[in-house]
Amino acid sequence: MPRSTKKLGALLEERFGIDPEFVRNLAPVLERFESARPSDEEWNRVLSGIAAAYRARAPMDGDTAQELAVLLADFSTELEKIGESMKVIHVYLERVQQHLEPSAPPHLVH
Repeated sequence: MPRSTKKLGALLEERFGIDPEFVRNLAPVLERFESARPSDEEWNRVLSGIAAAYRARAPMDGDTAQELAVLLADFSTELEKIGESMKVIHVYLERVQQHLEPSAPPHLVH
């Protein structure tokens, strides 16, 4: 972590009570944001957003995490089904379009 990112990490820990591990995971994002040379106001907004995200996260027990994994797997399966359905609809609409397009007029050969 660059020096300035370490300072930001210390600030997030001291000012907002954010866990150091959470801050370490954000280091790459903070470094990219820092390279854009944000204003003080932009930094305050970002730091406040990070603090809000940290406070909003809820600790998960093993059962909750397992249930979440099952729900995400089911959701993924449903998205795949939707994707397949969209392919079928696409083919159907292509055929309808071909049927509705007027035939090209015959070419007269002299």
